[in-house]
Amino acid sequence: MKPKNIAFITFCLLALAVAFGAIGSHALKPKLSEACLETFKTGARYHMYLSIILLSIAALSFGSRIYFSWSLAIYLLGFALFVGGCYISAFREIAPQIGEMGSKMAPIGGVFLIFSFLIMALQTYMHKLK
Repeated sequence: MKPKNIAFITFCLLALAVAFGAIGSHALKPKLSEACLETFKTGARYHMYLSIILLSIAALSFGSRIYFSWSLAIYLLGFALFVGGCYISAFREIAPQIGEMGSKMAPIGGVFLIFSFLIMALQTYMHKLK
């Protein structure tokens, strides 16, 4: 994926992170228990962190020989599973079956994220940066 496309996706994800954070703080606060709201906030916080990391991947890709194709795919899958799992899990009291699915998705996403970071570390180490 081209760095320009990674950056475009990142800025869209950052906009969503801010929007979801606002939704959690205002619209969901009266509807969710404190524990579920905290889970949602965790998802929003990591949504922002992981989006910023994705922006650094785009920046590192500009003008270098590093192509994060496989590791980027694993990262995006981990991002979706972890953050999506947190968001879905936040609704475990309203929709228990769906919330349970989110609780199972998040750890799998975390493993994918860790694996992608290790691959990216190796890719960065093995290639010269300009």
